[in-house]
Amino acid sequence: MTRAQQIKYWTGTALATVAIAYFLARFLAARQPDFAKICHERKLVATSKSADPVDLAVVWDRNYYDNQGFIEGIDIAIDYLNLHGGLLGRPVTYTQYSEANTLKTARKIALNTRHSVVIGHNDSDTSIPASNTYNRAGLLYISPFATNPLLTAYGYPLVLRPQVQDEHAEKDFLKLLDHLQVRKIAIVSRLHHYMMAYHRYREKEAIGHGIQVVFSQSYSETKNDVPMLAYQIISSGVDCLLLIDELPQAATLIRHIRKQGGTFPIIGTDNFETGVDLNSLIEERLLNSGRILLITYIRELNQAKADLNWPPAEYFFQEIVRRQISPAAYDFICTSFDNVMLYAQGVQRAQSFNPIAITAAIKFGPPSQGVFGPYKIGLNGDAIGLNFVFKEYKNGAFHEFTID
Repeated sequence: MTRAQQIKYWTGTALATVAIAYFLARFLAARQPDFAKICHERKLVATSKSADPVDLAVVWDRNYYDNQGFIEGIDIAIDYLNLHGGLLGRPVTYTQYSEANTLKTARKIALNTRHSVVIGHNDSDTSIPASNTYNRAGLLYISPFATNPLLTAYGYPLVLRPQVQDEHAEKDFLKLLDHLQVRKIAIVSRLHHYMMAYHRYREKEAIGHGIQVVFSQSYSETKNDVPMLAYQIISSGVDCLLLIDELPQAATLIRHIRKQGGTFPIIGTDNFETGVDLNSLIEERLLNSGRILLITYIRELNQAKADLNWPPAEYFFQEIVRRQISPAAYDFICTSFDNVMLYAQGVQRAQSFNPIAITAAIKFGPPSQGVFGPYKIGLNGDAIGLNFVFKEYKNGAFHEFTID
């Protein structure tokens, strides 16, 4: 091939490559939502004088431990609002979306300009990627269960987290260890990046407090010999075990520890309050052979009820009795009810369905009210004023106790 032919060949190849890249970019751009246009359309819908129902987007799949409590909480909140005239005179409804494909679902919701708010996603793993899409589309997003600090670390103004974060539990965690007179602790977490991050928080705090961490490991039931793991924990001579796992999986390790004679206290987190009763997983004699405690943000419902004087809560407590809601679902039903009522309080303060106006009214207005008590939403979207509580498993349920 002559030099002229080589130049002609490579010039043609380069032009073909540029053309392909151009059309590929156009193709991909055509598939990307025009978020600026969507935000504008959403604002027009929000500020219209329409009497159409206010439609909330709810992302939730029924799973093995929530007993459908999350959807029950949404139903009760919407029933209460509609019994009292809806929101700004408009009836309230909701559309439920599946969480099977997080990003696909988030995009589908983002394109629907009837929605001004999204409530849902089961955990941090799904909430964090979805929050980016919602914020770009001008949607208010209220995350019920994401405790990973990354959710609000990106600074998305329309993302709210009305609950405490894991990293804020340090004071209460150390207070509980002092109460139990712990000097040697074992920390075990499920082999999951979120639980392992929580593991690192608590391990660092224990060491800084002068407590010796004599055993520290992440495990998986499919990769680890659980009876051997229980033996290793007991053999390390611990005063206490912090078990960062969820029920029902965590029950396997607890059962083996108790069977092998380990009677030291076992501390769990709110991951234990997944709607599964320990009595159905572990024999009563083993449950009674050592203390099982929790450090959690989830109030005991009877205690929360006694502390409230708020009409929506009175209706809420009447409904969970009338509907015969299982106590195992209280975490989910309380959380979803509070999420809807947070949005409703924002709408009423802003006198608008514009997500930006609602968010500003929530952040800059007075504290919002919820079943677990009043709380404020800070400028970064995180809750202020919600505290952790201590619980102990007795008589078939976890009950709050105080430490002086």
